[in-house]
Amino acid sequence: MMNAYNPIQNVNTIIAERDHFKVRCSQLEKDFSMQSQNYQSQLSAIMHEAYETHKVDLKTIEQLSGTIESLKSQRELGSREFNYDSLGTIWCREANGKKKEVGYIKFIGSFILYSTVDGEQHESVVIEYATTTKKSETTIIPIKDISAKRLMKYFPFFRTKCKNDVANDCLYNLIMNIIENKTSIIVIPEFPGMIFRAKDGVFTGAKFTCGESNVCGIYDDFISEPYQNKYLPAVRNTCETILANVEKYLKSVTEIFLLTYACAGMLSTYLEYIHCNCIPILSVSFLSIEAKQLIGIFLKTYNRDKQPYSLTMSNYELTNVLKQSKDETVVLIDDTVSETCNKRIKAIDSILNFKSDIACKAFNVAFISNEIQHYLPQEMGIFLETSENFGKEYSEKEHFELSNNLDEMMRYFAETFCGHIDEYDAFLRKNIEMIKMAEKSTFSSDRFCTTYAVLLSVYALWKRIFHVETNLDFEKHLKKTLLDSQNFEGGKTFSVIDSFSKLLNNFVTEGKFQVVKLDREMKYERGSDTIIVDGDLMLMEERILKNYFLPEITEAQTVNGILNPLAKHEYLVATNGHKKPTTVYDSDGMAVHINLVAVRYCDLVTSETIKRIDSLSNKEYFTDRTDESDFLPLVQNAFGQYAGQMLIEGENQHRCITGISGMGKTVFMTQLMARLAQKEKRVIVFDSSDSFSKEELEKSLSKEFIEQYISFHDISKLGLPVDLMYKYQDYSVTKQTNCFGEIISQAMPNASQIQINFLKKALKECVVENECNYEILLFVLKEDFPEVNDSTRYSVYSKLNDVFEEIIECNHNESMADWYTFLESCKNIVVIKVDEPSMNTQRPLTNMLLSSLFQTQKHRKMTQEGLPQFNIFIDEIQNENLEKGSIISQIMREGRKYNLGLNISTQFIGSIRESHTLRQAGINVYFKPDSSSKRAMADALNLSKKDLWKIDKLGKGECFIHGLMKNFETDTQEEATITGKTCLLPDSPFTRK
Repeated sequence: MMNAYNPIQNVNTIIAERDHFKVRCSQLEKDFSMQSQNYQSQLSAIMHEAYETHKVDLKTIEQLSGTIESLKSQRELGSREFNYDSLGTIWCREANGKKKEVGYIKFIGSFILYSTVDGEQHESVVIEYATTTKKSETTIIPIKDISAKRLMKYFPFFRTKCKNDVANDCLYNLIMNIIENKTSIIVIPEFPGMIFRAKDGVFTGAKFTCGESNVCGIYDDFISEPYQNKYLPAVRNTCETILANVEKYLKSVTEIFLLTYACAGMLSTYLEYIHCNCIPILSVSFLSIEAKQLIGIFLKTYNRDKQPYSLTMSNYELTNVLKQSKDETVVLIDDTVSETCNKRIKAIDSILNFKSDIACKAFNVAFISNEIQHYLPQEMGIFLETSENFGKEYSEKEHFELSNNLDEMMRYFAETFCGHIDEYDAFLRKNIEMIKMAEKSTFSSDRFCTTYAVLLSVYALWKRIFHVETNLDFEKHLKKTLLDSQNFEGGKTFSVIDSFSKLLNNFVTEGKFQVVKLDREMKYERGSDTIIVDGDLMLMEERILKNYFLPEITEAQTVNGILNPLAKHEYLVATNGHKKPTTVYDSDGMAVHINLVAVRYCDLVTSETIKRIDSLSNKEYFTDRTDESDFLPLVQNAFGQYAGQMLIEGENQHRCITGISGMGKTVFMTQLMARLAQKEKRVIVFDSSDSFSKEELEKSLSKEFIEQYISFHDISKLGLPVDLMYKYQDYSVTKQTNCFGEIISQAMPNASQIQINFLKKALKECVVENECNYEILLFVLKEDFPEVNDSTRYSVYSKLNDVFEEIIECNHNESMADWYTFLESCKNIVVIKVDEPSMNTQRPLTNMLLSSLFQTQKHRKMTQEGLPQFNIFIDEIQNENLEKGSIISQIMREGRKYNLGLNISTQFIGSIRESHTLRQAGINVYFKPDSSSKRAMADALNLSKKDLWKIDKLGKGECFIHGLMKNFETDTQEEATITGKTCLLPDSPFTRK
């Protein structure tokens, strides 16, 4: 059996659960004693490696064993045999007895990794291997790619001396040998924290899972970000030593309070399970930098050596922090110098909304702030004050020691609690209930009474675990702190704003108001129920507040009772009292000057409301119908209506889609190609990344649609679809040479003019001798023209040899035809799977095929009438050559003349020249960008500063579209910028979801 290669420092300590797991495996062995011998062998392997394995529950064991059995049952032995020679080289023996060398690769160690990332389970095989470089490398392969035999891309340092399919078979054979020879299994959960097993409301087991140190970068895509970044060192001292190391820092009731609150944070999942949740937010005041540091050290659960999160982060970043939190206290610093009222309210709103979500993991939140308590709604915050000298008595060295000691204490606390869950569960439940009954009359709020009972019981718990005597002063301090927090009235203004926000969302959703953009076409009627949108401002007459909002907001007695809180928290924009002088335009287009209430609405409404507002203010570009033959739907608004462009022959049909990975670019392209196919348009897809494989397409298109409309051509199995050196009989030698030169030079990006001239010289000889194939061309480049410099000859030959080698070896050039012959045999959409040469970040084969198609259209236009429209799709072109002279740039500039429409996607907008190439598209689609592309995207969309917030609000599948869009009011096509969500086909699996 191969020993497990373990990438995670001390992983055995982190996730070991040996005794319990052995019992589980024994039960499995008993239950399935009648199964096959292979299954018994697999169980034995799991049992043998139990000390290295963490299993959450029986279901996980069954699922892992089932996956392995399924993979083994799918194994195809095939007709090839693979063997090592004495030097470690692998040889392949074909069915016909022919023997060929594969290359050198040796597997050193392996294990199966079962992990959860973003809610999705990942099953992978981790392999350490050595090649001729004498240096070991590590690779991670998803199990689904093993069964599909897509393996070469995971071994970039494996230098082969055979065809790709042989190398893939070899790797498949080696990996399956590992799996069948009892490799070990490691399971990593998505979040560090506590995992409980319960039956009929009674806990039967618990486990605290957490890493002890960071993991290396190769695991970034396979181990969740929370589990990678949040870790606690292993416990190395006794309970008495741990207490002694921390107790000297517990000099006042404030430190004891902070420690108790941190312990309660680690028990968040448990407390939620027994329905004893604390007040969601703690606010701790400070009078010095030293106090801020000490508060953060006590409250944080992980990474105490790092600064707490700052409120300067965006709402998106804050939400991401909350999504990655479980069984901990999330600590945020509110700097009163740099933070605004709006920022505080926005953060509170995000936290409360997030914690109210049923899918939210359990955790506590603490602010280190002198102001936040004035913005919290009633019964939503605990307010703790620190003394003037708090934290000043400790040095940096003592801070460091305290951080390490608290890390060890918190891990010991969590592991001890889980290890004695039955005892401590009964203890906590009894204590909490007893305290609540005794203090019921003390607190007017049930929430504060429950919080007091929980914190006092958690204090009693950690005292019991560490054998600490009771501090009566702490009990008094805790009660006073919670009573003062209960009676604090600083949150009433927030209640007004909260009510206003909810009503605004409801009124827009219900369509109570007409929404118009501020422009000369707005046709504003004074006294109407109309809301005007101008960037991030929403403007309305005061009478709307009086008639619609005031009757519903019980905390306000007058309109000023609404306007004053809005003004205090910087939601109101006014230069004349509470009003903003505004120029509007009536039905005759005449300017009218009036004073309106102007509210910054983007932080007061939900993203769904923002979509509705955008939809209402761009309604002329949306329709309920999609059956017009020349109308191509692109996006939908919040009301399900469609916006898109007209398919007019001779107009720009290029489309460029940008945005970070995972936001919906590929789904958009898939739906776009499907709608083009339904309108009888020809679609050609070049797929070099498996983005458009049948398996991937089935995620967003129905199986019936794929069967009816899509053909698949895998170059690695079927050869090139066309002859790249297809000879046109009506071309002269010079013209044919130039045509071939344009195509073949695409395999030589950044070639010098000398190299291009040499290539054309060789091509001309092939044309003259009427021997136009790749093998002859390579021979001519290598052997003829002795006058050409050796370095030039070698450079051109080696670049082309990398591309043509497999084509020649497989004799793929014998049955190829021209593009029109090939397309006649295909359905409306053809996906051409292109296996590009390894170690090549650009796509020479794809670019040559593109250039060949471009040359075909040029020739067709010269010789025949009626040039058909071809719509080309290429995904993820960020590594492509987009400079002037590249084939993509050429098609962008001249494609319209030859009825070629290019549909491309990229993760970011690069240099000025590259972005200029991309902007030549008739339609530009912008999904959420990365930080480096945000400014370029705003410039491309001509967004003003007051509209930049809309970029941050983009969610998955949501985008901006800029270009010529159909205006349904004027029945013309005009340049416009709109927002919407990807327009899905009715039978798309995503639509059903």
